Amino acid sequence: MKTNRQGVFETNSSTMHSLTFAFGSEKKDLKKIIGSDTLKFGTRNPEEIDMANKNTRKNWAIEIDKTYSWQDRADLLFWKLITTTDQTIRFLIIQDKIRKTFEKRGIKVEFLIEPNIDYISRECYPENDRVYTKLFDWADPDFELQVINFIFSPYIIEYYYESDCISHKEFIKLEKGFSELFNEFPENAVGFRETDR
Repeated sequence: MKTNRQGVFETNSSTMHSLTFAFGSEKKDLKKIIGSDTLKFGTRNPEEIDMANKNTRKNWAIEIDKTYSWQDRADLLFWKLITTTDQTIRFLIIQDKIRKTFEKRGIKVEFLIEPNIDYISRECYPENDRVYTKLFDWADPDFELQVINFIFSPYIIEYYYESDCISHKEFIKLEKGFSELFNEFPENAVGFRETDR
């Protein structure tokens, strides 16, 4: 990394996207957390989730952190599944694997596609998003752990920013904020981490 323009932090890529969360929630009583035997995906759209959480985020680059409820994360997983799987068969395979993941634990799954059809047709577009492609790798032996812990882990951080749009001072401030959040993770935490830059 180097600075080519005065006061602007630059790398050879303009974007940084990272998702990290710790495993452990798969051992919890998920029915008790949900308060039901049914887990619904798609209860709110991304705009509604963003509005509900914008006052609790630590900084503007945070996409998801521990302040996001498990329901918000289930809904965001639903929208990411729609926008990152541009092949219908892949979408159906992943959807089925998610359903079976929770059915094993006595939890029914509902994907609320029909009530969201207008929003989906307006907003849905394929994304080249390596972070979520990795999360949705249905052949990964850790797929079930990844899905459960994305939704329920208390230790999670996703951030996204464009490094060519911020000053070096702002970059240092962001990195400090991310480090503080990562320091809350258990020591030697095992989990998911993917960074795309």
